[in-house]
Amino acid sequence: MNNGPVTGFNSRWNVEDGFPDPDTDTTSKTYAEYINAGNGNGRRTFVVPVVDCSEGTNGAKPITIKGFACFFLTQQYDKQEKVIWGEFYTSGCTVPSGGGGLNPTATGPYKIQLYRDLATGAS
Repeated sequence: MNNGPVTGFNSRWNVEDGFPDPDTDTTSKTYAEYINAGNGNGRRTFVVPVVDCSEGTNGAKPITIKGFACFFLTQQYDKQEKVIWGEFYTSGCTVPSGGGGLNPTATGPYKIQLYRDLATGAS
């Protein structure tokens, strides 16, 4: 059963649809613990766009992506609270198939490349 973003976030802890597999470390509470434990497969880490929400477009107008940041989910999404808990991190922050920094000469994530796996249809 697909519940949209809830399934997407919580599939990082539990098997929801069978693909992809959940993270192999579901107990570390911080990114430092996660890295030091060394047994996670990266499913609780991902890159998010950073935007300026001060104009309050409410989804009605396009917004400019200012850059990208790396995020670690610290706990499952709770439907009651409607809050995503996690922490931003910089050590080891990269974008697979992307460049680094806010421009090509800086460090950190630069762009995200979208793709579709022709064998499975996943993207």
